[in-house]
Amino acid sequence: MKYVLASNWKANFTLEEAKIWFESIGSKYNEVRNEVRIIAAVPYVYVHYLSSYGIVDVFAQNVSHVKQGAFTGEVTVSMLKSINCKGCIVGHSERRHIFGENDDIINKKILSLQENSMEIIFCIGEKLEERKEGKTKEVLFNQIVNGLKDFERFDLLIVAYEPVWAIGTGVPIEIPDLIDAENFIRKIFKDNFNIDNLTLLYGGSVDKEFVKKIKQETTMNGALIGSASWKPDGFIQIIDNFINA
Repeated sequence: MKYVLASNWKANFTLEEAKIWFESIGSKYNEVRNEVRIIAAVPYVYVHYLSSYGIVDVFAQNVSHVKQGAFTGEVTVSMLKSINCKGCIVGHSERRHIFGENDDIINKKILSLQENSMEIIFCIGEKLEERKEGKTKEVLFNQIVNGLKDFERFDLLIVAYEPVWAIGTGVPIEIPDLIDAENFIRKIFKDNFNIDNLTLLYGGSVDKEFVKKIKQETTMNGALIGSASWKPDGFIQIIDNFINA
């Protein structure tokens, strides 16, 4: 099984900082590419330039749900494809809860990416109040089934389980709870889509220590990492710890 470590830059990095990151991580990736796939989800403005490095796979962090037209400020899937973007994050909790994206919008984005044969990192996860109310499994089921309505190209799909209450808090999920969530998510895909080889990542306060637990104590395929991956040295440590766990 090939693992995946994906760095989500969010709204960070100048172009010079982006160059330094890619040069450092690109050099490291040459050593480990047979063991782990590295993805960088970068701001739109850097996608074309950073794709030219041809080493780390470049994803966008978001994309419009419309295909083209009079929609000021929107960036479409076909635009991303034309500048060699490999794929896109869809459904991140910050898009869902700050920008109000619902399952219908997320589904439209996913289907548009599928139409263009682009990869998708599909984020799912419950909020703290939903967890406290015992609704975690209901939320995950609805997000998956509604977000993937009419979807067929599961070879393009990576799923990232990111409990909202763990993102950016410094408090990752407890491993027994993560194992329970992983088993439930995999069962949904098996029962509803007949998929038993799902690529499943964990995201939410992932750091250089927690990646070892993901590798050693779960059967997940890697991690979607935020701030801990923004400094090259820090991300290289994460890569090393994950591979050597």
